[in-house]
Amino acid sequence: MNEFFWFFMFFTPAYVANMLPPFFRKLPFGYPIDSGRTWHGQPLLGKNKTWRGLVLGTIGGGLVGWLLQSLGLPFVWWWGFVLGFAALAGDALKSLVKRQIGIKPGGRWMPFDQLDFLIMAWLVSFAFVRFSWLTTLLGFSIVFVCTIGVQILGGMTGVKADKL
Repeated sequence: MNEFFWFFMFFTPAYVANMLPPFFRKLPFGYPIDSGRTWHGQPLLGKNKTWRGLVLGTIGGGLVGWLLQSLGLPFVWWWGFVLGFAALAGDALKSLVKRQIGIKPGGRWMPFDQLDFLIMAWLVSFAFVRFSWLTTLLGFSIVFVCTIGVQILGGMTGVKADKL
């Protein structure tokens, strides 16, 4: 299988997990993961990082992993849960750093707003797979551009509360 194609298939659970939470923001149980706690006078993560998003995104990643395995791709279904959770953990870690350097929820921090989920999923993936540096660089570049497009589309459709 082409390594470049495999890069995108392998990280599909992370992409899906990262995109799912805004679709479910009107469902109940949107409790902030940080429970409103602060650190150095700033919120830890902010009210937009919820248990609902973490759980539904992780489950979504797991379902995508199951689908990839069902389609006959060399993918183990439970790895979808791991990549989904890693993607959302990367997003939460980025939010923690943003809050501590004074960037408010919804404030821009490029390129991390576009790549946070993939960086963490990529780091976690080292336990099972390694991609060449060229594939990784091209993959991250394409994901960066596509994520900007998805963010613009999300803002225009109202799925995401803010526009890029």
